[in-house]
Amino acid sequence: LMTKVLIMKTLLVFEKAYCQYRLLQTQDALDTINQVKSPDLRLLELKAQVLYKLGQYSASLALYKNLIKEFSDEFEEERMTNISAVHAALSAFDGQIGLQTELGFEVESYEQLYNKGCWLLGNNRVVEAQKVLVQAEEVCRGLYVDDPDVPEEEIEGEISIIRVQLAYALQLQGKTDEALTIYNQVIRLRPTDIALVAEQNVFDSRKKMKATIAPGLENKLVPFQKKKIDFNRALLFMYSNQWEACRKLLKSLQRDHTDSIIPCLIQAAQIGREKGSSKAVEYLQKYISEHSDPDISPEIDLTDVKLCLVQLLLGLGNLEEACLVLEALGDVTYTPAVVSCLVSLYNAQRGGEVKAARLMEHAIEWHKNNKSPAPILSSLMWESSEFALKHNNPKSAAATLEEILRFEPKNVKVLAKLIFAYSMFNQTKA
Repeated sequence: LMTKVLIMKTLLVFEKAYCQYRLLQTQDALDTINQVKSPDLRLLELKAQVLYKLGQYSASLALYKNLIKEFSDEFEEERMTNISAVHAALSAFDGQIGLQTELGFEVESYEQLYNKGCWLLGNNRVVEAQKVLVQAEEVCRGLYVDDPDVPEEEIEGEISIIRVQLAYALQLQGKTDEALTIYNQVIRLRPTDIALVAEQNVFDSRKKMKATIAPGLENKLVPFQKKKIDFNRALLFMYSNQWEACRKLLKSLQRDHTDSIIPCLIQAAQIGREKGSSKAVEYLQKYISEHSDPDISPEIDLTDVKLCLVQLLLGLGNLEEACLVLEALGDVTYTPAVVSCLVSLYNAQRGGEVKAARLMEHAIEWHKNNKSPAPILSSLMWESSEFALKHNNPKSAAATLEEILRFEPKNVKVLAKLIFAYSMFNQTKA
């Protein structure tokens, strides 16, 4: 009897994994599939879908490519549709933008055209995406127009999915009125796909935000989308002063998304609203201290957290402490925006001009060593010369301006400023 049970378990691995997949036990489904040393075609197909559902898009893409290469049957078009969906997810959710100019195969069905449109949107090729999505809608309508067995509601349901993305493409181009018209048309149809309603309503109100946690929605979303919705829910709780609900959700988000600083920033904002900026500063300082060890938190970039801390410190009038944080940002300290901010803060403090001059000197040297674009270097050097002239140091200004002229010899503005600097200490040379 035991032998028969083991045989049945071996034979029914696909059925078990598929049931787990349909029951949203996605990780369990993957674990079940991985127990098989030599999976057959059915298991490989299912594994590719499971990997996609788990957000492991690169692994899913690699598996689909192997399947297309090794198998040729009546399901080939479906595989091409799935692989186009993976490409779209990679560009939209994994940040793999601009790695290729085309999908690498001809798209024909409306599903493939839709996925290509989403892929183009993820690559910021919005105008192209709009054209492809319009084509997808036309192909979809043409497919069902002469089929009396397909009810109009089902056709509109398929088209609504395409039209929501089309509206998003229009929205990205600043065509807000056209986008809203399509969004409202989709809502009036009362689509059975709750994800479509959630995509529009998420921005409308706290009441409509409930659509994003409606039963059945989780089935329609990938991990990236679920994460974004949870972040927005936390923001809504915060802005509506639901402190306890906000804290509870943020605790869950910080546990589940250790690679993201968004829960930390929302938590700091919530503490600031509830208890004041000083408590928010304490929270951020503690968070930075606990996550500064690269061996413990290698995936977290604390730059935005530190900039948030600077903003709070400035609001409390703690200029010196804010400067210390900005000075400790590493390479970010020498970006034009941070240099400009620090110079302004130094000027507001007694004796700060010495620090400001030293900072600009270090920033110019850093950009030289890192071969930054000429306009950035030129701009920093120009501001440095202006600062030197303003603080009665024409020799330093002249030296900087001479350096600018070496790579911009025809810049009349720089030449005029150099003559002015010389006139303050060497009229003969001027």
